[in-house]
Amino acid sequence: MSILQKRLTPVSLLLAKVNVLMILILLGSYVGLVAQCPHVTAYTGASAVGNQSYNGQLGLSFSTNANITIDSLGAFDSGGDGFTSTITVGIVNGAGTTVVNPITFTSAQPGNLNGNFRMKSIVPVTLPAGNYTLVAVGFSATDQNGNANLGGFPTVVTNTGGGIITFGSSPYSATTTFGGLPASPYATVGGYHSGTFTFVSDLQPPVIVCPSDITMAADLDRCSAVVCFPVTATDNCAPYLPVTLPNHTYIGTYNGHTYFRSNLIPAGILSWEQANAASVSLGGHLLSVTDQNEQTFLNNN
Repeated sequence: MSILQKRLTPVSLLLAKVNVLMILILLGSYVGLVAQCPHVTAYTGASAVGNQSYNGQLGLSFSTNANITIDSLGAFDSGGDGFTSTITVGIVNGAGTTVVNPITFTSAQPGNLNGNFRMKSIVPVTLPAGNYTLVAVGFSATDQNGNANLGGFPTVVTNTGGGIITFGSSPYSATTTFGGLPASPYATVGGYHSGTFTFVSDLQPPVIVCPSDITMAADLDRCSAVVCFPVTATDNCAPYLPVTLPNHTYIGTYNGHTYFRSNLIPAGILSWEQANAASVSLGGHLLSVTDQNEQTFLNNN
């Protein structure tokens, strides 16, 4: 992600208001943003209520033919009423090594209900092409899973993300803790309403267009010159403007740009150079405002 920060002008207005030069970060569509392709939910429920009280490992195997980035995990919530048990969900690779650390779903922290699953965000993990198994464990009589091998229960609905994922069998194990591959085979694809995950995969690179060579004469007493030039970028995925940034407060969107204010207010007034150095350390630059409406927006927020 590229972070563009601008210098406020006139600075005196900001100093008079808060007695310190705070760092404002602007994320806009004309800088290099994260291209956010749609999130795909791998498994969604075909039934709202489970039919099995199995507390061992329930696996859903899948393979990927390209990199995918997983950013949330989910657990099936029979009846949509939360959990009384502790459900653990994570992902292992073909060797049984944990590649997406497990997270827990509890009565106190059940996650957000999305359809028939409770979801929790995780630190994004990129998986290379390969073979994996989503493992969920901990279901009970009060928190049932769904098993398509029992009583005509439906298989879970799968989404390949346009062919990026191929779904496989549904192994299981009597092991009641997370870890390793479930050992017992069950050939049915999507055999359990147990766990799920969301992923993003972008196989198409952005198109960046730069201008032709530019020749500019330096001033007579200078050995260099500042050259400004336009660069355009297009992508198959829409730009993603985040609403969270560590140690910053989201203050809103203006004219297609998203703004954050630093929460790290120093003891004294920062000079422009100090504020710029702090901005550069975050990967950006100080904000420069030449639009009075934009300045009003910042003053009011």
